[in-house]
Amino acid sequence: MSIALSILLIVGIVLLARGLRGRPIDDHPLCGRCGFDLLGLPPDTFRCSECGADLYAPNPITVGHRDRRRRTMLLGIVVSAIASCGLGTQTYISTQNIDLLQYEPLWMVQHSARSTTPTASSNRALSELQRRSTAGELSAGQLNDIIDAALSEQQNAKMWDPRWGELVESAHENEHLDAARWHRYLHQALRMKLVVRPRVRRGDPVPYTVSTEIRRANRSFDIRMAPRHRIDKVADDFHGDGPSLSWRFAGGYSSAQQPDPALFDRLREGEHTFELVTVVSLHDNRRSLPAEEFEVSLDARWILLPASEKSVTPLVDPVMIDAVKRAISPEGFEIRTGTDSLYGRLVIDTSPAPLAFDVYLRLGSIEQKLNATVQVAANSTKTSYAIYQDVPGLYGDRFDLVLRPSAAAAAASVELDQYFNHEIVLEGVPFTHSPATR
Repeated sequence: MSIALSILLIVGIVLLARGLRGRPIDDHPLCGRCGFDLLGLPPDTFRCSECGADLYAPNPITVGHRDRRRRTMLLGIVVSAIASCGLGTQTYISTQNIDLLQYEPLWMVQHSARSTTPTASSNRALSELQRRSTAGELSAGQLNDIIDAALSEQQNAKMWDPRWGELVESAHENEHLDAARWHRYLHQALRMKLVVRPRVRRGDPVPYTVSTEIRRANRSFDIRMAPRHRIDKVADDFHGDGPSLSWRFAGGYSSAQQPDPALFDRLREGEHTFELVTVVSLHDNRRSLPAEEFEVSLDARWILLPASEKSVTPLVDPVMIDAVKRAISPEGFEIRTGTDSLYGRLVIDTSPAPLAFDVYLRLGSIEQKLNATVQVAANSTKTSYAIYQDVPGLYGDRFDLVLRPSAAAAAASVELDQYFNHEIVLEGVPFTHSPATR
């Protein structure tokens, strides 16, 4: 800005100078000292008859009378004055640390804040919107306009600035936000994705995962779901008969649902639609408020195979046994004294083969199946399986963990079509005895 004003000042000075100099209106010789018209003097005259200046001195004569350009002079004065005022004002603002942004009209600040790519200007504008909102300088209509802009940014912007979320959430906490806009804010923040096992053998459960994520919102929420399922828009709900695996984990919900056999009998082999309809409840972790609820419908395509066709195949490769064994780590096992409760976890980090295991604890000649089922794709990132189970009569300080390949566990996963068909024995897993917590 200061560069532009400086250039403008130079232009104004040049215009003023040109206006003062004027334009020539004749070619008369003039005295260089007093401007007397020397036209008609005798040739042998060597002094100005008006002021006596020596006409033979260096540059004693100028040529032509000049008429000043009044309009050019006036324009130069105006331009110079504007530039000087601008530079003076800018200097004053800079020395006094005055922020002009707080005096800009709301529509201008809002327009700057909604830049397609974040810049220093858009960041300052967004901070100014926050300041005006916090200071209570906005009317209800103005605040609603800003909230609508924030909701539009949340829905459409390629890059999300969390301060838009702070504007919405601050308005909600101060009870300046209506229920419809808050509901829209949460609904747009929630991302859900349904993944169904692509090929399911008739009679097997239908595994699926629902991943949930809160994006473009600043606070955290507990996400709860009450899922209902149907196939090809048939309203028969699934039930829990037969082999079924179900657990909750951070970021989503996983399940392997066993459909009603009568419903399965009516399905032909081939492609079908799995539909999940659920009421999602978002519980605000910061405030004790009623949950916000949404009904969400998700669907995915899958193929029903004949009962005679396998959906998973065993992978037999003894060379990989040691590498798979190194990828599995038992950690933190302890038994609570007086309760027979065993706690611990299995951590699997980058297994070279797809794994589907049932997990057994072995102590001497006694084996007990644990409530953990390993389902890991090859080369997947670190995965942890928690174990919490009563194991009566556990003594000593070590036991063996036996991981047995399970085609059923592989078929109950979303992504496995192969499983490593070798038993893995982790010998001498240490555990500690600790007092039971109350």
